[in-house]
Amino acid sequence: MEEFRANRNKEKKLIKLVRKRFKRWLIGRWVVLAAVIGIVCYIVHIILLAPNAPLSDMLLYIPLVILLPAVGTLVLYAFIISGGRDIILARSAEKVFLDSEKLRNVFTPIHKQITNADVVVICVPYDNIINMLWNNNLQRLEITAEHTQTLVLHGVSTERTISNKPFIIYDYFGSMDKLLSQLEERSSIGITGRNQ
Repeated sequence: MEEFRANRNKEKKLIKLVRKRFKRWLIGRWVVLAAVIGIVCYIVHIILLAPNAPLSDMLLYIPLVILLPAVGTLVLYAFIISGGRDIILARSAEKVFLDSEKLRNVFTPIHKQITNADVVVICVPYDNIINMLWNNNLQRLEITAEHTQTLVLHGVSTERTISNKPFIIYDYFGSMDKLLSQLEERSSIGITGRNQ
């Protein structure tokens, strides 16, 4: 049995790569730049007016006119850099196991409100695999196959079969190329788009 572990450094690099493909990054970074330039221009304007303005007016304008836009700009920046982050960082201590019959994915979900479990185990029998596609845009493998998902919460297991959505493995494993090669070999199915 082969074991592959998620690599935090690769996760961080993947997040930076994937977020650049989201529209909110492509458009939002220019909005943030324009907001920063506007704030800097306004600060310069206030500094030039400061000698002629009463101190009480200056104390009123600084929090309202500088701090609020600055906080708004920081919130906008946080929003635009978060594209894909919630999906990629949704699994802690993730491992993939390849044995002679199936792929097994084990992880702890970080967002308990989405997946209420202590541990999630996903099993994909090689015989069930219909298609495997490498999504170069999102740097992930999409496996079309009927698979089982077992949720373990406080020692109680709940299993369900999933056939209407693909199983996904992101490119943040230390030996991803080896994982993909062994998966192709064990399933006897090639990964479409892998070498593009």
